[in-house]
Amino acid sequence: MVPYLFAAGNNALDSLVEHVYSQSVADVLIKVLNLEESNFSEELALLIQKRKLTVITKLVNKLDNEDEESQQVASVLQELIQV
Repeated sequence: MVPYLFAAGNNALDSLVEHVYSQSVADVLIKVLNLEESNFSEELALLIQKRKLTVITKLVNKLDNEDEESQQVASVLQELIQV
């Protein structure tokens, strides 16, 4: 499942970011972003790192709004920092 989630051209993670306002989606996104790259092959680990950076960048860009979605994004980012 991990290679599929992080594969180039797969938009599953982007879809999760789009629906991050939902607590259950935010929880899944946190779990996916907390995957330890060292548990995978070097090639897959590099791909995971790149996609994580892309997803985190998209999350940060969502902080522009002052709505419930921005609050949820902030919570996801705080959770990632604490781990």
